[in-house]
Amino acid sequence: MSKRTARGIVAEFEARSILFEDGGRFTLNDRYHFRKKANDEVDALIKTYFTALRAFRLTAADLGFVYKLLPYVHYETNLVCADPFAPAEEITFLSDKEIGDIVGMTETKTKEALGRLRKARIIGEWIDAEDRRKKFTALNPYVFYRKQGEPDGMLAALFADKRLPNDH
Repeated sequence: MSKRTARGIVAEFEARSILFEDGGRFTLNDRYHFRKKANDEVDALIKTYFTALRAFRLTAADLGFVYKLLPYVHYETNLVCADPFAPAEEITFLSDKEIGDIVGMTETKTKEALGRLRKARIIGEWIDAEDRRKKFTALNPYVFYRKQGEPDGMLAALFADKRLPNDH
């Protein structure tokens, strides 16, 4: 990424009290990034398995794309949707254009990024058999997971072939 882009990101994070500079040294706000046990706001958090994430060797741009999707990950299903706390039967899936609006990209660039992330096994995409224009996107629960505990059987099965080798 360019220095200009990095400065813009740092300025945005500082404005939102996510990142702090103290004497040329940057620290992240513990509310948003920590490695220990979470406080009472667990439902709003998403666990990131950094060892698995590093193994995927994503570009900074693709990692940023995924991070912008995290607030839209459904609590129970790990699906990318409009309301992450809606009951499962009321989930509204997001189109490529809507995902593009979230991440600030055109629909074409969004489709390209989703394709790279699908190929990298970070996300999974499935198409509705009755209406091929509809698809749903889920994050790999072995990399990002919102719910407490382990993924349910269905989610585990959907991503079984998307786990890292020797990942149990």
